[in-house]
Amino acid sequence: GIYYMYANAFFDDFFGVGSKKIRHIEFKTDGVITPGWIGQFVSLPVATTLSDVNIFAVKSMLESLTQVKWARVERIYPDKLRIVISEHVPMARTEIKIDNRSVFYAISPEGAFYEPVCMNPDFLQRLPRLEGCRAEFEGRRPKPLSCAKQINEFLAYTQAKMPQIKWTDIDVSQIASVAPLISAIDENGIKVIFAPKDYEKQFDRLDYVLKYSKENNYLQNIKQIDLSLKERADVKLRSQKK
Repeated sequence: GIYYMYANAFFDDFFGVGSKKIRHIEFKTDGVITPGWIGQFVSLPVATTLSDVNIFAVKSMLESLTQVKWARVERIYPDKLRIVISEHVPMARTEIKIDNRSVFYAISPEGAFYEPVCMNPDFLQRLPRLEGCRAEFEGRRPKPLSCAKQINEFLAYTQAKMPQIKWTDIDVSQIASVAPLISAIDENGIKVIFAPKDYEKQFDRLDYVLKYSKENNYLQNIKQIDLSLKERADVKLRSQKK
């Protein structure tokens, strides 16, 4: 929905432009950043004229935002400044310790870590929390997550096969091991273990286990379902010992 809408807004008031030469500042985005937020972030001086605007500096400033993929800034004579940006879309969230503080990041399907702005906090908290990923930094920015494509594929299969399932946590600590695994926890606290391949068969087995356990009234007792084993699903109940 909202993350794919194309916004087009004029926001002279936010920049406070008083020059007769600049009558409009046009802002376009494919994401959620608002004209008001951008206006406060860029904050051009009141007396700025169109020819005075350093479009390269404004572009650089916008692209310093980790949520922004790219920015384009143009002078449209005689009286318009155009700003166009493209934004990352979130698929998951995580927190990373930096200088003894926790920094909240959204993660895009391309693996970009970014600090979200203009996003509903409740929406962000409903994103699956990614665990077991080690962020590598280039300067002050985390490098793209190497296993993002695999996570996005897993989430896409979930949405396609069993959209009723909402993962609260996804553990990728073993995704690069000799026997790679992805572990996910659903809203009922059930941990489900997948091999990151042949998802269609694994989701078919998961659907069978969940339907059978619900029909037999012990769904609430399931602690873990291991689907990574070939052609079977191992179920562990909460009362069982490790």
